[in-house]
Amino acid sequence: MNKEVIDILSQPRDKVDNSRMQLINRTKSDKASVLQELLMTIEPEEIGGRTALAGFYYQFLVTIEYMIEVMEGKWDFVSLELHEDIIVGKNNRVRFVQVKTSYETDLKVSNTGIYSRTPKEVDGQTHRRPDSWVDKLLMKAKYFPASQGFQTEFELVTSFIVIGSKKMDVSFYSKNNKFSNPVPNDDDLFSRLSESAYHKDTEEPVEYNTICGEELASLLSRFYIHKKNDLSQINQYINHILYLLSDKILPGVRVSIEDLQWLVGLMMEKCQAIGDNLVLYMSADEVEEIRQNLHDRALQSSGESIRKHNSIEVIHTVFDQMLHDIKEIDLYTELESEIHRYKVHLIDWIQGGGTIRSLLNRYLDGKEVSQKYMDITEIDQTNKLLELFNCSILLILINEDLLRISDKHSTLLVKEIHSEYFSFLSMSRRGTVEEAIEKIRQMFQDPEKSMDIILHPPSNVLLQGQFKGSNGAVKSITIFEASPQVEGLPLNNSLKNMRIVLDFMPGGQLTEEYNNLFHFNNMPELRQHLREFWAEFSKGGADGSL
Repeated sequence: MNKEVIDILSQPRDKVDNSRMQLINRTKSDKASVLQELLMTIEPEEIGGRTALAGFYYQFLVTIEYMIEVMEGKWDFVSLELHEDIIVGKNNRVRFVQVKTSYETDLKVSNTGIYSRTPKEVDGQTHRRPDSWVDKLLMKAKYFPASQGFQTEFELVTSFIVIGSKKMDVSFYSKNNKFSNPVPNDDDLFSRLSESAYHKDTEEPVEYNTICGEELASLLSRFYIHKKNDLSQINQYINHILYLLSDKILPGVRVSIEDLQWLVGLMMEKCQAIGDNLVLYMSADEVEEIRQNLHDRALQSSGESIRKHNSIEVIHTVFDQMLHDIKEIDLYTELESEIHRYKVHLIDWIQGGGTIRSLLNRYLDGKEVSQKYMDITEIDQTNKLLELFNCSILLILINEDLLRISDKHSTLLVKEIHSEYFSFLSMSRRGTVEEAIEKIRQMFQDPEKSMDIILHPPSNVLLQGQFKGSNGAVKSITIFEASPQVEGLPLNNSLKNMRIVLDFMPGGQLTEEYNNLFHFNNMPELRQHLREFWAEFSKGGADGSL
């Protein structure tokens, strides 16, 4: 849907008021100075006389509210086109949002642009243009027609109450928060917008059914007027946004106004100039990255030691459980020494900037920025880390050397031992080896993002968890074959035609071998057994592709 949304935002726009256009042009050329002025709007006494700027900031707050809904999984993306529109979408559902602000706390409907159309004299007759606020919203349906399976919704967000009149009552639409209320035949807005309107260039009649493939009444049934905080009370709206953001970060840690300022600045930096428009498009992955950055900023505000303390506490908890699980093993003392050495390495990694969040995201999803860490419970977190650490201890025993988290990789979780790279990926119960292969293959679709594993490919992918085929054979798969031309990638002869083959190793047998530790009382015998097991297990299968 990314392309469709960008196409919409690239369309020529109707002329906007001069003050707003000047602001947009300034933003394109000097975002920093505009940001400084925007941040001053936090204090109500500083807003006076800056209607365009205050409205600009208000629109960012509405967009951030929708970003929070993306964090919650309600939408797949959020887009901000700084002339006017916000767009959000999930699967086939798309919502178009207009934001209108005024320093008045209420406005008569006749003093708004909800239904007002621009008149023009043509051959002695007055023609009306379909350029009211509602016209502009509803016409967006032409980009995502119902005939192609899309479900469109239309929202007018206001900072003021819309007061109806005897001839125009729009209160029906302020109650349509489900975007599904059938429009009565005698509805005032429906009647007004049903009047003839004409194209500004061709003077041809404009018909909703012709342009959007849908009747006006059907479109209006999905139109909602949503009154939010008054512009003069923008501090209350800011506090509301801060509360919502804090709720998505960490219990007891509050997002500050400074963090919100940083977020607005980041959004402005991400804006692209497309034609006359200044456009921001953020996918769910990009929003999740922002959430995690906010998380880190908020923790830093509370003290850098809190972040490290939380991750180290998790390490202590999991390793305490590991030692408890093997307390009846005859070789407990020897194994405790290896476990302690591995634990010290992980604590050093955290002291150097690593986090449990990063570890789990990479282990569960192959990406440092992922929702996976937020989706699992504390019990699941402990179980997944035990699953990972138990396998790591087994590899340490087999190789008689420490297994370290590679500092050359930031996507897929990769560990290094004897200059060999092992990658780890946890599978869900519903997963399959074939799905894991496809997941790893997808990582190579964007060479720039997968540079770490292209330059330092692991030899094995250890698939952990209880999944279909977890006790199956190793599969050697050609996962990537190309002639990359990526900035920063050496172009010597050895890399011009790159072929990466990975051994996908279902970890069920490793789990069985870890449980087998209970049956040995002699360390040399245990190590010899594990070496023989690994030699047999890692033979692999025929090279192929799935």
